[in-house]
Amino acid sequence: MIQRILLAINDPTRFRTIARWTIELAASCSAHLLVVYFLPDGNLMANISQTELKNKKIRKNSSQEEIAWQVLYHIEDEAFEQNVRISLIIETGEQFERLKELCNSYQIDLLVVSAESSQNVEKLIQYSPKPVIFFKSDKEV
Repeated sequence: MIQRILLAINDPTRFRTIARWTIELAASCSAHLLVVYFLPDGNLMANISQTELKNKKIRKNSSQEEIAWQVLYHIEDEAFEQNVRISLIIETGEQFERLKELCNSYQIDLLVVSAESSQNVEKLIQYSPKPVIFFKSDKEV
């Protein structure tokens, strides 16, 4: 039985579809959803176009951490609408190692990551301590 789901994201412009799907999964399983946002290395704002800033409601002068919180709060609002228990986490560092630590410390039953993630997909497939769902979305809605 799935009681705890960990959703790992790191892209402020391509999170809505995977978040919506994972929230629906958590709701159907009555699972606790933990969402971890990995802060990127380098300059995040250099990778975000003006259109994305406008459409995704990301403030232009936001710091990386502020953007991460905006994304997490958006996901939290959607989870509350479906009565899903949710916890929000911001992390830095080597993502695979941090995911392993989070899976162990929070007793995660299922890990959901974007197929477009900067994660080493092969490494996750081989060494993840928990089952992993790789979510591929053609484009953000």
